[in-house]
Amino acid sequence: MKPEYLQIEVEAIGQRYADLRIADPRAEALMECSMSTYGQMTPVIVGSFENDVYELIDGFKRLRAAIKLNWRRLDARLFAGGIRAAKAAMINLNIRSHTISELEKGLVIQSLHRQERLTQVQIAALLNRHKSWVSRRLSLIERLSDEVKEHLKLGLINMTVGRELALLPRGNQPKALKTVIQYNFTSEETARLVRLLMKEPGWNHEK
Repeated sequence: MKPEYLQIEVEAIGQRYADLRIADPRAEALMECSMSTYGQMTPVIVGSFENDVYELIDGFKRLRAAIKLNWRRLDARLFAGGIRAAKAAMINLNIRSHTISELEKGLVIQSLHRQERLTQVQIAALLNRHKSWVSRRLSLIERLSDEVKEHLKLGLINMTVGRELALLPRGNQPKALKTVIQYNFTSEETARLVRLLMKEPGWNHEK
């Protein structure tokens, strides 16, 4: 079956799965500049899982750029699979181009595990990966506190900072995050802060 291509009203494209990707303000600014200059080079990918509502699977930067540019429509390709396959596609469509981070892979895997109730073995089969590959990325995202994950999703801290904070116990991460935000720490400064805190006994007992 050939993929179905269509034009969709921008306001009709849902972003239910946007929280599985991490905002990158710099990359989004570049995308907006590119689309303003050259137009839309590749279609976004959408799924239609219920009530004929189109949910975005791939192309979140393109959609946000289109909204800022006041575009009415976007070229889209309709994804033929179900929700589980669509979430797997969020990884598989970006893995070769290295446009999805380890943390984002973890978010998608966590969603497949918790919302779609798949086992790690089932997720590994769906992604055509070894169970240990799935387990490592699930462990990474589940080590993060909710506060850190929210700041990552909103692009308020970058992925390297998030990875450093993940080394701390979950209960201690909000305190460290507050310091990182307050003093606008770089990734290197965050790494030094984490190493310092891990040496302090009081920072190693909160789960």
